[in-house]
Amino acid sequence: MPSFSVVLPTYNRCEIVAETLRRLIGQDYPKDRYEILVVDNSSDETPDMVERLSADSPVALRVLRDSHRLPAVKRNEALDAAACELIVYMNDDLWVGPDFLSEHARTHRAHDGPIAVLGHCRQSPQMEQTPFIEFYEPFAYNLIDEGSDDPLGYRFFWTMNISLPVAVMRERNLRFHEDWREIGHEDLELGWRFTQAGYSIYYNERATGEHFHPHTLESACRLQASIGRGIVDLEQLVPDRQLHENYG
Repeated sequence: MPSFSVVLPTYNRCEIVAETLRRLIGQDYPKDRYEILVVDNSSDETPDMVERLSADSPVALRVLRDSHRLPAVKRNEALDAAACELIVYMNDDLWVGPDFLSEHARTHRAHDGPIAVLGHCRQSPQMEQTPFIEFYEPFAYNLIDEGSDDPLGYRFFWTMNISLPVAVMRERNLRFHEDWREIGHEDLELGWRFTQAGYSIYYNERATGEHFHPHTLESACRLQASIGRGIVDLEQLVPDRQLHENYG
């Protein structure tokens, strides 16, 4: 049973993160085989909430206080602090099922050598259903051939739900760029380097969770604009002609 360091970068989302943590603590995985790292620069009650949960948690749960805004920097801090064999990068609003870690572990065990495992993420039906929420689909899982056992390309290296070998990430210096101008596509750039180093990404749709982030049209537009600005960095750092053609 591989051990996991589960990483949540967060900022001022106390109530949502509390539910995320409760679901992680409730995994059907052995409690001594994973830890949860909350990397946080919040000004709300998040740090106190995590401390309260950790007092009674059967799983090791700790806060890494970090002043940086970008999740990429927080994930690098967590990689340095991780005490387990595999690291799971996930969003702070991914409400996972009880077999989330078991499914990640199953795919790692099914392959020889170090790999990345991409899990699934779907919009949470628990969000208030507005016309925009019913329309909005921020993820591109429809591009994945769910019946295939073939490895994925680097463009599916999505850090809202992915597990990776800690030793490889450290030894090969597979860390996020920390000078990325916005939140957006920094994970694809790391995925490019991960696959160029000779490692593969596999998909397990059963390692799944619900994405609880109620957007409005206005907030979704702000997010997509930020992601668009990140494409500038991506095109400068990834010499892939098809990527440049896709994004123009």
